[in-house]
Amino acid sequence: MYLQHLSLYFIGLMKKIGIVITVALVLAVGTIAVEAGMGRYEASKVKAQKALSKGKGKAFTVTLTTYWAKGAGSDYWTRKHVSSTGQKLVSGVSVAADPRVIPYGSLIEIKGVGRRVVKDTGSHVVQRVASRKRGVPYPVVDLFFDNREDALHFARNNSAFAEVKVLRLGAAVY
Repeated sequence: MYLQHLSLYFIGLMKKIGIVITVALVLAVGTIAVEAGMGRYEASKVKAQKALSKGKGKAFTVTLTTYWAKGAGSDYWTRKHVSSTGQKLVSGVSVAADPRVIPYGSLIEIKGVGRRVVKDTGSHVVQRVASRKRGVPYPVVDLFFDNREDALHFARNNSAFAEVKVLRLGAAVY
């Protein structure tokens, strides 16, 4: 961790003087690429692109959960239809995912559900709470609904697991 923080400090210094470089840090956990001038979103997109390019076009299993704007159990910003990225949440279009797994703006296809755009995330999504409760290692994709009734109806009548294919990484706007 110390090495990563030290390297990020130097990248910040180099960024201030206008130098753009690519730094590869080899940590005990693995290799991450950080480019000066790159924010978290871009860095997570680069990391996800590398991971997804190995199995490009392949589907992977996720745990499906739901969240909603109207009704008990939603937070302030979700009730206002605003995602963590500041984009408008739209029922039938928006989903939340871990941006390290599927970057923001990615167009995905969920088998049996359809195409959706990753516009949001949340701590339970990133921590894979729903998957851990079920004893599986899958990433979580949280489907957005306008109201609680529709979300719970979907959850009751559909499988908690689905195959997801990333059709386009990042920059999908709907």
